[in-house]
Amino acid sequence: MEINDELKSVFIEIDGGLVPFFVEELRSISNESFRLTLQDYASPDLAQRFVGCKVYLAQTDFLQSSPTDRIDTDELTGFEVYDEVFGKIGVINNCIESPNQVLLQILHGEKEILIPLVEEFLIDLDENKRTILLNLPEGLLDINMEK
Repeated sequence: MEINDELKSVFIEIDGGLVPFFVEELRSISNESFRLTLQDYASPDLAQRFVGCKVYLAQTDFLQSSPTDRIDTDELTGFEVYDEVFGKIGVINNCIESPNQVLLQILHGEKEILIPLVEEFLIDLDENKRTILLNLPEGLLDINMEK
């Protein structure tokens, strides 16, 4: 999840209420975490009082994400995966997540196939039918099938 670099304020839950604070600096630590420096709370001693508090941002403070960013990979196990050219590839056995990408671990008969889940490959994801349609680059399946 990416946050707008021009984040101006946040709300911090203190004693059951949301208190607004102005942001002095925003530093991304990873795709899922960031470090804030709050106006008037720049020293670690002053900021210590917020450890463990929930931080809230306006929805407009988040950058628009790609369709693959909105997919809950925990729920993809069991989905059938199809390629436009190849047809049915197999069923997702697992999703392997790393900081920069998600790999779909697909069982094709006895073979394990790893395919990166990226927006450029994704054509359709049907949650009701539990299917994913991909347009894979030529040769990607060939590499996986040779194992």
